[in-house]
Amino acid sequence: MTQQKNDFKIPPPTESQVERTEQMLELMGISIGAIGVNAYKEVFLQVLTDIGGIDKLVEAGVNLDQPFVISHSACFQEIQDAQRFARLVHCSGYLVEPVERNLFEGGCTVLFQHSGTFAMDDILTHTVQLQRSAVEMNGEYESWEVV
Repeated sequence: MTQQKNDFKIPPPTESQVERTEQMLELMGISIGAIGVNAYKEVFLQVLTDIGGIDKLVEAGVNLDQPFVISHSACFQEIQDAQRFARLVHCSGYLVEPVERNLFEGGCTVLFQHSGTFAMDDILTHTVQLQRSAVEMNGEYESWEVV
């Protein structure tokens, strides 16, 4: 794997992380042929990011099968899109905070949370679906964190 320098002080993924990402996508039935190249790249990067975060939790000695409150965020340029996404995640069982405009960056942020584990099939199911839903509604799924 060729490693490129980045200016964000983000370490490049390990070969193991890339391999596990490919395996998880295969297990989830996600392929380039099924969703297209661009969507596959977005999902691949989301899963790779999740695996990197999970690896950090493992290094810290966290029991991944233990339930946690997991906070998520997504951004949208239009408040209507943010509100539509907020309704979708609320109906899917997430606790959603009121949608607010981001005065410094423009657009809107949706903050929401759920109780779940960091077992691969649990967290990845959530983040991949959230990422895909946000994109469908003209937004971007940003991140998760343990509350």
